[in-house]
Amino acid sequence: MRRGWTWRLILASSAVGALVVATTLNRGPAWSLVTVTGDGIAVVNDRPIPLGHLDDLRRALRPGARIRIGAGAAVEVETPRGLVLGIGPGTDFTLPTPTARWVGREIRTVVQWGEVRITTGPAYPGARLLVKTRETEIAVDGTTLSVTSEPAGTCVSVLEGVVLMSDHGGPPIAIERGRRRCFFNDDRGVEDDALNPEEQETLGAFRLRHRRRLASVAR
Repeated sequence: MRRGWTWRLILASSAVGALVVATTLNRGPAWSLVTVTGDGIAVVNDRPIPLGHLDDLRRALRPGARIRIGAGAAVEVETPRGLVLGIGPGTDFTLPTPTARWVGREIRTVVQWGEVRITTGPAYPGARLLVKTRETEIAVDGTTLSVTSEPAGTCVSVLEGVVLMSDHGGPPIAIERGRRRCFFNDDRGVEDDALNPEEQETLGAFRLRHRRRLASVAR
């Protein structure tokens, strides 16, 4: 009897150990700081951090952190899984959990206010980023786009790829490359237009700036 219980304990311990190892290996790598431009502070979980204090800012970039950027600054962060987020001036958003390696590759973030630019690399296919604003939810599978949340509503501008946008829980609408879709809270309702030259140039420069590094990320 004792020998039987001993083997059961060994097998149970091995199963628990294997689960811990698998869970640890499945976790996505942490966010890293790419660039900081401008002056002022970033408020991370109600803690003001001067943008010149890069080490403090790097340590604060934890999954689930609420980040607020001052009006005269911008920050870019990335995960080695092939995702870059550009946090524009005056933006308030939540940093998502980095994409996992195999299981649980759907991650979520909330843009309370401002603009977030998004671009993905070769290691990103199979993952999905869900971006929530007050009015909409945007599903990103692999593309370059921007999400702008303002008092009047939410606009999504897509440079490349296809993005799905749901308005107030309605059915998802596909936004094709080169298009801009806005959901307004006033009489304008929904607007769907082509990207203007300024948007194309801004998103194109953002994509080009990160393309080489994203292309070098191992799958």
